[in-house]
Amino acid sequence: MQVCYILRRPEPNFYSIERLCHVLAGEIQHKAEVRTHTLPFASSVFGAPANLFCLPRTPDTIYHVIGDVHYAALALPKERTIVTFHDAVSLHRLSGLKRHLLLEYSYRKPLRRAAAITTVSDFAKAELERACGTVDRPIHVVHNPADPAFAWVGPKPRGARPVILQVGSTPNKNVDVVIKAIAGIDCDFHVVGQPEANLAQLAREFGVRMTWHSSITDQELLDLYAAATLVTFASSYEGFGLPIVEAQAVGRPVITSRCCSLPEVAGDGALFVQPGDVCELRSAILLLLYEPSLAQHLVERGRRNVARFSLERIAAEYFSLYESLLN
Repeated sequence: MQVCYILRRPEPNFYSIERLCHVLAGEIQHKAEVRTHTLPFASSVFGAPANLFCLPRTPDTIYHVIGDVHYAALALPKERTIVTFHDAVSLHRLSGLKRHLLLEYSYRKPLRRAAAITTVSDFAKAELERACGTVDRPIHVVHNPADPAFAWVGPKPRGARPVILQVGSTPNKNVDVVIKAIAGIDCDFHVVGQPEANLAQLAREFGVRMTWHSSITDQELLDLYAAATLVTFASSYEGFGLPIVEAQAVGRPVITSRCCSLPEVAGDGALFVQPGDVCELRSAILLLLYEPSLAQHLVERGRRNVARFSLERIAAEYFSLYESLLN
């Protein structure tokens, strides 16, 4: 069997899907020949059609459109194409003609074109059905796997200056809320993402010591998790929420939102807050900083929760789908 993963053109602020594909491909290659095709152009009005002409077309190959470029399915063999939908966040950001075109060519038509459809969470599946209406075939929920590289590192020594880690800086991540919540708390704030001038200015106004980490390696990200006292991920919208799983795998307590896919992913291994609520987030942070027994309790629950996202199990679910297309 040959499997070809189709990925978007790399963007500096978005890299979790690329990491996911790399991890999944590494496991699938034990059972099949694997290759990756990265689209050369950004998904713009002109770039998207140009990408369709650049797609590989090899007989007896399963094509898995995994990289947030669903429209690629329009130019691939229907009977051997699987499309993974991560979320519908772009539909929430657009309106009018732009939203209509995105809905039609990146959601509805690829749904009809693909032989198999997956989403990464029950929430993402519900979003897809809400946006597109009745789908005439099963939608399989296959969670994102935990990268084995993010392994347990043990508890962080107490007594050092607290470090709060935030992975992601796009508007839905609510970094501004975290800055306001930790104002006056003696801690360091580390953010993984491209530096944003408005957030840096906000941190200065609130006296928050913030450090940016962009274009980092997996090892550098692992080191940031290991150095963290706790991880904040109180987003207002996520299709999955991979940093929750990564933090739990390393052994760090997590604060996340009680909305969208996040309770589904975090299980009972996180403190939950209302997204956008500065006071509630601040209270949760203070609890974890000054109640070590609660923090350790969440860490232990998080470690058990990560088992649900075993790479071997999730790769087996995908491989079963690949085999069903060939058969």
